[in-house]
Amino acid sequence: MGKAIALLLTACLSVPAHAGFMSGNMLLSNIQSEETYKRAYAMGFILGVHDAYEDQVICSGANVTGGQVRDIVKKFLENNPSERDMPAHLLVMIALVKAFPCEKRKGT
Repeated sequence: MGKAIALLLTACLSVPAHAGFMSGNMLLSNIQSEETYKRAYAMGFILGVHDAYEDQVICSGANVTGGQVRDIVKKFLENNPSERDMPAHLLVMIALVKAFPCEKRKGT
């Protein structure tokens, strides 16, 4: 799995960042917000990343709920404050690859 994460980091970091990207700090703030639209935006963002990479590098399976996916990302962000300045899409991918590695499913 380390090789897959290294490959993801290389691919994502080679894309130029722009001023409008969302950081992990912003995503966590939206997840924890009292404002419904901010929480919904965060959920949509997380599920968008999940769906874009499902069965490629993220293999969560059919029984995983959106709430579980959000909770995994939230916990990852809370547990890794020194990395929250990174782009949110990259942090979501890392959290979900760690939680749902495709190699694990291939062996079952």
